Amino acid sequence: MAFRVPQVVVLSVLLLAVPALVHAAGRILFPPADVWLTGDSLRLVGRSDSQTGEVTLRLKQTSGQSELRFPVENGVFSGLVSLDSGLNELQLVGEASEAARRRVFRAASAAGEGAPAGFVHYHLHSKGDAAENCSGCHERTPEGAMRYDRLVQDRSCSTASCHPNFLRQKYPHSPLEGGSCAGCHNPHGTSSRFFLKAERAALCYSCHDMEQARFDQEHQHFPVRTGECVACHDPHQSDFPFHLKRGSIAGVCSGCHPRSTEKFAVPHEPFREGDCIACHDPHASRHANLQYEDKSEMCFQCHEDRRQELELRYVHKPMAEDCKLCHDPHGSAIEFHLRTLKDGEGRYLTAEKPIAESCLVCHRKLDPEVSAAIEGARVPHKPVAEKKCTTCHTPHSSDFPKLLRGPLDTLCFPCHAELKKQIENSAFLHGPVRQKDCAKCHAVHGSDSPGMLIAPFSAEYSSDFKEESYALCYNCHLKDVYLDRESMATGFRNGRQNLHFLHVNTKDGRGCMACHEIHASNQEFHLRETIPFKKRFTISLKFTRGETGGGCVVGCHKPREYDRENPAGAR
Repeated sequence: MAFRVPQVVVLSVLLLAVPALVHAAGRILFPPADVWLTGDSLRLVGRSDSQTGEVTLRLKQTSGQSELRFPVENGVFSGLVSLDSGLNELQLVGEASEAARRRVFRAASAAGEGAPAGFVHYHLHSKGDAAENCSGCHERTPEGAMRYDRLVQDRSCSTASCHPNFLRQKYPHSPLEGGSCAGCHNPHGTSSRFFLKAERAALCYSCHDMEQARFDQEHQHFPVRTGECVACHDPHQSDFPFHLKRGSIAGVCSGCHPRSTEKFAVPHEPFREGDCIACHDPHASRHANLQYEDKSEMCFQCHEDRRQELELRYVHKPMAEDCKLCHDPHGSAIEFHLRTLKDGEGRYLTAEKPIAESCLVCHRKLDPEVSAAIEGARVPHKPVAEKKCTTCHTPHSSDFPKLLRGPLDTLCFPCHAELKKQIENSAFLHGPVRQKDCAKCHAVHGSDSPGMLIAPFSAEYSSDFKEESYALCYNCHLKDVYLDRESMATGFRNGRQNLHFLHVNTKDGRGCMACHEIHASNQEFHLRETIPFKKRFTISLKFTRGETGGGCVVGCHKPREYDRENPAGAR
């Protein structure tokens, strides 16, 4: 950058008027080796092996070669050097070490065009020649000798003419608070911007060395990985803890993560409070997304009660793997921060039936047939129609298959109270009911058949026989029982005469439910005690079991008997 410097007085001219001094050996401290700048002069500072005397500097430039003499005071020499455009070579006379020579390139612009390869930009202090008066910053011993390793304690850069705004905020950085600006900055000039003693995080780690070791983990925050500590922290002062910029933790995060300010209808509490570091380590972590713990374990730090659910027999896979598969840790459009479908900009869509929509996000792919029943069955289960999956299922874990809230039979009874009463008061239970397997006959989410049955079943008292009308029964019972006029496959026969065929497979035959209860009964073979007939009339049925047959007393025909071994009269 371009700047103005005081008028340079070539010291070699002034020194002609003073007596010759003792030549002293030394080394150059500033500038460092191989630098470029745009100014027309710089101050050279060095150390001498002697406390007094002088050093001679040979200056080789495009305009020629000259010598400059600098007096030594308290072991230090310094002076201004005029620079020509292009390469300027400086060498302490009588010294051959690299520490006694420097190369400085004066560039025409701040871009540094023409600078030799390997040369770095040298930045001079912007407020004049800060190295001119050593005693302004360095202490003296009681004897008056300069101590270049110690700074004047009350020396501060925060003055009205230089840095007037420092030390005005609640949390000053320790070096600034202690007046130790030189702890981080070099006032003479450096190859780092802002006259820093080291670049980026290397400067911070000169004090915060323990943090450097802690940050050496698999996942590093981008500013940490690139060494840009000042992307988040103000190196001088702040009104917020940890010297944070932008007013708050969330404010700092939003500088790079604009979605961190998104407004959710249902925000997660830490996100709502702007407390990003409740879940994320701002520097480095062993876990993805800079979480303090991995996946679900992160959630269990607060939701300890959920950890116990992992001990149940059946655990929902997302919970075992990562709660975030179902819950958005920042927030969403529905309760419990559940994930739903998103719009083209990645924002959650409000769902009419939120719980079900959240489940279907995954289950449309995992269980397409079940999802189709949930979304399109002509006869849906009531909880499904209301999109209340958690009426029957627990979303996290269960001791029952399919994450059911209880055994299938007792799970159904709270809604089907009359059926529960019938089953509890019956002596004979249908096989699936006895096995407590409602799903043996019913599609629990919904189906296209009445009663949510898994296959067609005619509940009519009488109708013309159609084989497909009783497809449900064929899942357990042989078709021959209904289709063959004579059959040994059924106990309901008179000799070989199949009495099921007689009742069912005729014109205007009797349906299964004309004689049988489908869930439970107090007569054997699930026979009814009364048969509904037409709209208002009922027919009683009493069955008597025999050793090789039985008999019926029923209102729809006169008493009949059957015998498998000694057939009764022709039917």
